[in-house]
Amino acid sequence: KFFAETHGAMPESTSRRLVKAFLLLVFLDRAGPRLFLPPPSATVPDIPDRLEFSQRKAAATATEEPPTKEKEMLVEVEEGLENAAQDYLADLKQEINEALRDRNETSLVTILNHYGPRSEDAWLASLLMQALKDLLPGMFGAELGFLVTTMAYSEIRAVPVWHVLAEAAIEAALLETHPRAITEMAFGFAWVKWQQPDLFALLHVAFSSCLKTATEEQKNVFAWACTRAGQPATRMLGKPSFKVDMNTAGKLWDRLKSLPKSRKSEVQTLKKDPLPLLMMPEAVPMMHCDALIKLANDEKLWVESSELTSKHLDCDLFVSSR
Repeated sequence: KFFAETHGAMPESTSRRLVKAFLLLVFLDRAGPRLFLPPPSATVPDIPDRLEFSQRKAAATATEEPPTKEKEMLVEVEEGLENAAQDYLADLKQEINEALRDRNETSLVTILNHYGPRSEDAWLASLLMQALKDLLPGMFGAELGFLVTTMAYSEIRAVPVWHVLAEAAIEAALLETHPRAITEMAFGFAWVKWQQPDLFALLHVAFSSCLKTATEEQKNVFAWACTRAGQPATRMLGKPSFKVDMNTAGKLWDRLKSLPKSRKSEVQTLKKDPLPLLMMPEAVPMMHCDALIKLANDEKLWVESSELTSKHLDCDLFVSSR
């Protein structure tokens, strides 16, 4: 074993000399000192040291365990899981892109709630976060606005997710010129009460640049969003209008006039200006209330009301109530 390892570790000429020296020592050891006694000045090759080193090396090599089948199988499983995760991520991004392209709100809300941070599977939540990080840099303002609004309709209230959306919206607001996209972004962030002053300051500037092309509905929604976010746009849009739809108001008034006298006496006027505000106990029968609540439960129409602030980025807290 010694010769084989030494031969593999050294040049052929050196190996041959070493073998001859070793055989000579063995012969001298068996023949005894009377056959040949080297002079005191003679030096003997340091064979024992080399032999000891070779033996230590052989022992170390023997203790090394070759890779087992179990380890090989574990590596294959890990590689398979990694490939499956990448495929899953690619499918998720494709589903989100298709929902954004078709502006399919129902489909996108379903996807977000399934993969979102409120999912029981943390792995699914991490996939959604990675998908957003991959998709947002190349997303246009119209797609981003729809995503922010739909995200507000979903159950996702995790601060890290909304922080990523806010950063993307800040960049988009610098370039976006379409009032619908800006309105949708403002609405989504206001709905969850995302507190980030620089975001709405930029949205103000962006909306003012396309104010002439904005519809009345977009102006009203943007004004509501800014007021809810604590940054009213009264200097740009003026004070809110208290005009109501005459058709709707007429139907309500006719309904009130048709009430029995006993019910009319229960109606209280809470406020007259700037518009009438009335209160009537049990205006909706209890059986109808129960039916409406059951319908809302069955269709999962309840919306989480959460107030998120950018200062909460260091903690994963959910502040929510129905």
